[in-house]
Amino acid sequence: MKRLLTPFVFLFAILYALLTLLLFSCRTEERVEPIIGKQVFSFSEVERNSGAADETTTPAFVLLTLKDSQGNMRENISLSLSPSGQGYQSAGLDLPAENYQLLEFVIIDGAHKTLYATPKEGSALAPYIANPLPLGFVVSQKGVDAFAPPVLGVTPDDTPGAFGYTSFAPGGAGNSDVMLIKSNVKMDIGGVLYENVDAQIHVNGYDANNVLQWEKDFNFVGPADNLLEVKKGFHHYSIALVDKWGTNDIQSDIPGEVFWDGRADGSLPVTYVLVGSKKAKKLSSYILSNEVSAAGGGTTYQPNLKIEFTYTVGGHLDQIHHKTYNPETAQFEETTTDTFLYEGDVVSEITSVMSGRPYAEYQYRYGAENIITETLHYAKDLVGTQTSKTDSENNRVNVAYSYSNGGAFSYTFDFRYKNIVSDITTKGQVCNTGSYAYDKNINPFRHLGYMDFDLQNWPANNKVAEDVHYFTCGFPSIVPVTHVYTYDYDGYPVTKITSYKKGNPDDQTNPDFSFHTKVEFTYE
Repeated sequence: MKRLLTPFVFLFAILYALLTLLLFSCRTEERVEPIIGKQVFSFSEVERNSGAADETTTPAFVLLTLKDSQGNMRENISLSLSPSGQGYQSAGLDLPAENYQLLEFVIIDGAHKTLYATPKEGSALAPYIANPLPLGFVVSQKGVDAFAPPVLGVTPDDTPGAFGYTSFAPGGAGNSDVMLIKSNVKMDIGGVLYENVDAQIHVNGYDANNVLQWEKDFNFVGPADNLLEVKKGFHHYSIALVDKWGTNDIQSDIPGEVFWDGRADGSLPVTYVLVGSKKAKKLSSYILSNEVSAAGGGTTYQPNLKIEFTYTVGGHLDQIHHKTYNPETAQFEETTTDTFLYEGDVVSEITSVMSGRPYAEYQYRYGAENIITETLHYAKDLVGTQTSKTDSENNRVNVAYSYSNGGAFSYTFDFRYKNIVSDITTKGQVCNTGSYAYDKNINPFRHLGYMDFDLQNWPANNKVAEDVHYFTCGFPSIVPVTHVYTYDYDGYPVTKITSYKKGNPDDQTNPDFSFHTKVEFTYE
C-alpha cells in the first residue's frame, strides 16, 4: 500500500529542492568568467615655465595605480614602453571590461629615473593641467583601448609631494630581499655598434652545488642602464642576453659577494654590459610601389622601381642595378648600373652607365674631411662636390655642397646613436629644417659599405617619423611624414609603408590629402 507524504515531509522536500536549485545557480554563476579587454597607455606632455624632463634619456616604463568600480586597487603596475609614431605606447594590460580610475601615473627610464608624472588633484602642480588625477577610463570588450593622461616633466627641483605622491619609487625598490643590479645591452652587427636597443635579460641565482635556486626575466629598454631587481643571497649568479636578433651573450659564475659589491648602490658599482654580435645580412633587392586607384574603387600598389644588389666573393658590394617597371609588359627593365671599385675595404670610385654609355661617376677621398666628387655625365658633365666634417664633441656633421655651375648650399645635422635626429639646410638663408625619429632595428642601407652623395645610408636605424618645414629654396610636391615597418627575426625591415602630406605650405594640413608608397625588402 502506498504511503502518503506527511505535510512536514512534503514541506522539507520542497525546501531541499529550492536549496539545491539555489546552490546550483550560485555555482553556475561562479563559473562565469569576466570578459577581458586590453588597455594600452601613452602620455601627452604639458609644458610649464619651470622646465621639462631630461630629453637625453628615453622613456622605458610606465608605473601606474588604478582602482576598479568595486574599489579594488591594483598598485605599482609596471608596463614597458615602446616608440609609437612620434611618442611612446605601453605594452598591453589585460583587465576585466569595466570602469576604472587612474590614481597614479609615472614615466621612468631604464635606470628608474623619473621623467614625467601626472599631478593629483589638490597638489601644488595640479593647476598646470586641466584634468589632474584621478582620471576615469573604460576598458571595453572589443579591440584594444588606448588612454593618454597628461603629464608634466619632472625636473631636478621637483619633489614627489609637489605632484601629490609620497614617492616616485617603483614597487619593490625598498624590498630588503633584493639588490639593484645595473645592466646594459649593445649589439654589434657587421661592425656597427647599436647602443639603443631593447632586449630580454635573464638572471639566475645558484647554490654552492651549482643548482639553480632562482631565476627571473627582465625587459631591458635602451639606451640607459637598467636597474634589475635581483634576489640576493645566492652563492653565484649568471646574467644573460636572450635571443636578440638571433644572438646570445652571458656572464656566468659571478660570485655572490661580487654581485653584491657591484650593485647600483654598492661599494664597487658595476654595469653588466651584454653584447650580441653577428655579421650583417646582405640586402638583395627592394621594390618601391606607389599607391594607385584600383579598378572598381579603392586603391592598390603598383610597382615603380626595383633596385638589385650584387656582391663580390669577398662580400663587398659589387653592383647596383636600377630597374623601372613597365606596366605593359609587367616586367622590370634595367635603366642604369652602378659598379664599385675599392682601395682596401673602402669605396674609391663608383661608375654608373646607362645603355652602355657613361651616366655618372663618384670619386671618394677620406681624411679629416671626407670628400665625394660627383660628375653627372647626363647633365653636361656637371660636377658636384660634397665635403663633410664630423664634430664629435657636439655630435654634429657639417656638410658643404658646391657645383661647377656656381651653385652651393650647406647642410648640417645633429646625430644621436648613429641617427640623424635634426638638420638644417641653408643657401644664404634657411631653406628647411627637420627633426626625425627612429625605430630600434637595423637599417640595411647602413650595411652596404659606402656613403651615398645624399647621405641616405647614414642612419643606423630606420626612420619612423619626420617633421620637415620648408621656408625658401623651393617646395617639394609631397613630403613623407611617417613610416610603418614589419620586421624579420633578425631585426631587418621586410616592408615599409610611407605616408605623405603635401609639400606646399598652404596645403600641408589638408586633411583630404593622402598618399602612400610601399617598399618590400629581400635579403641574401
